[in-house]
Amino acid sequence: MTGVSHTGKIIWTTEHQLPIAEQSMSSTIALAECDCERLGLKMDSRGRLVLKRFGWPLLKIRNDLLVDGFIKREVGGLLAQYLHEDTVLLDVGCGDMSLSRFLPVDMWYNGLDIQISQFHIARVLKRKPHTNLVLASAARIPVESNTVTLLVSTETLEHIRHVDEALREMHRVATPGSILVCSIPNNHCLKYQKKGPHPDHVNNWTFQGFADFMARHGFDMVEGYMKGYWIPLPARLFKTSYQLPLSCRDERLNTNFFYVFKTIK
Repeated sequence: MTGVSHTGKIIWTTEHQLPIAEQSMSSTIALAECDCERLGLKMDSRGRLVLKRFGWPLLKIRNDLLVDGFIKREVGGLLAQYLHEDTVLLDVGCGDMSLSRFLPVDMWYNGLDIQISQFHIARVLKRKPHTNLVLASAARIPVESNTVTLLVSTETLEHIRHVDEALREMHRVATPGSILVCSIPNNHCLKYQKKGPHPDHVNNWTFQGFADFMARHGFDMVEGYMKGYWIPLPARLFKTSYQLPLSCRDERLNTNFFYVFKTIK
């Protein structure tokens, strides 16, 4: 298979290499174009790195239990159903790379995002050295066509303005019959009706509307479900939204949608 090593590590087709300590990371973005507020490597001062090292474990416990931890657990559980020895996985919008923990220790975790934190890179590499990252846009994935056998995208597509281009790219790099595991927020749910729309969400779908949208891009739904019950705490006291991993029959009471799609080529 072109574009990938025999171990499942993707060979990025990029123009640039960005320095990370004594290593480097592939990038479609030149170092001079990096902007810590929007794209590129998110760097921290030494003092902020120390604060993050001590604060991150506590923040993660809170998030895992009451914020968005259930989303990663749901996606991780779906991923586990489709992992094989020869899987070539690509996480589109990898964020803090927390999905890497659901992979076998010897399987390569390939992640793409437009901004990746220096802190999270160091944190993940200590636990999973088989991590292969690239700074790039989902609308311009630096991977050869028909390379990826398992795509994953968690809470990402709602942020992408040129989402049609991103899905065309994801379809291009995927092999025929490959799987896409995906989660998106329900922007029509009670949480956003009460708190107002999320300022960074530029795409809004209903549960069936998203499935229909994906079908037009060559991804047929294999399974899908809704989950996430918002706890309506006073907004003046709690800026963060807290949710429980519960499913409701009423679509507007579920904060998130989960899907498995098959790539049709």
